[in-house]
Amino acid sequence: MTTLPNSEALERLEAFWNRSSLGRPALRVMVAPTPNEAEQPYPGPLPDDLLERDLWPDYHRFKMRQDARRTHCLAEAMPGHYLLWGSLLTTLPVLAGGTYEYHDSAWITPIDDILTRPLPTFDPNSPAARLLEDAYLAARDGCPPDQFVLPPLQLDGLSTLGMFRGFENLCTDLLDRPEWVKAWSGRLTDMYIAIYEHYYQLLGYGRSQCFGGPMTPGRCEGVQCDFAVHFSPAMFEEFVLPDLRRTTDYLDRSLYHLDGVCQLRFLDQLRACPKLGGIQWNPETTELNPLKWLGAFREIRRRDFSIMIGASVDDAIEITRQLGPDGLFFCLPEFATQDDALTAIERFEKAV
Repeated sequence: MTTLPNSEALERLEAFWNRSSLGRPALRVMVAPTPNEAEQPYPGPLPDDLLERDLWPDYHRFKMRQDARRTHCLAEAMPGHYLLWGSLLTTLPVLAGGTYEYHDSAWITPIDDILTRPLPTFDPNSPAARLLEDAYLAARDGCPPDQFVLPPLQLDGLSTLGMFRGFENLCTDLLDRPEWVKAWSGRLTDMYIAIYEHYYQLLGYGRSQCFGGPMTPGRCEGVQCDFAVHFSPAMFEEFVLPDLRRTTDYLDRSLYHLDGVCQLRFLDQLRACPKLGGIQWNPETTELNPLKWLGAFREIRRRDFSIMIGASVDDAIEITRQLGPDGLFFCLPEFATQDDALTAIERFEKAV
């Protein structure tokens, strides 16, 4: 099965980023591991403390080898792997001086007085940054040449501040101390960019991809502001857009992780980010049927955005028939066999 980026896949991805296509949508097609590829237990004792395991290089080297062995990509799926630590939520808050603990998922420890503390900066020589660096180097060592490790996945500055303050408290802060909130959000955005760049250079692949989605040469991620579900368009423009614009200006390509359909009200504001390539569709669990949102997809396309959508093969084909293939990237459910996956790809080619 294909793991190396082949020329046709790269051309289709480039077409997606340019809101076009090569006749069918770009597709993330993954084939499930075989029974012989069952995940193996770590060959030795593991730390009982999950926090210690999170930054234990040998574990990440082993885990990356396991994940790579079980990864089978077809069509435009690309074998990029995140370093799994802190439930993919903790990079920015930890490197900003925070801590976390596990309760099913990782939860950031609140810091009630954080707004009165000195603004943080990213120090690549800090103990936390060096531990994370060791883990990334070990993961890269465990990754085969035809696959790659991705830079850290990070929350945006404002949502990170909400984790520190608590979201209800941050809502009050926006009314009582808006300039303090902006200063902290802006500084956390500075850190986001510095952290991404440090580990992007450390890994040295020269390519990346949005979470679960399309790859591109250069720096790429799904940008977001989960906290914006509380905002009007005017508040989004005041409190979110300046940092979002700086982040998208830094990245070579990006999609906006639309966390809930209520954020559709920000589509016009998002056009103020000229390098933002499109929308990563992420509805609430009660709104998962994508065929219900054809009107919304048309509104997204009308604003010259591409769209990344998770959908079944049948739903994705119907969306393609309704909208045309340009600027669409579908994340399809994992296939049981390679033959099943190839049959699905053929269906898309016949549908357009």
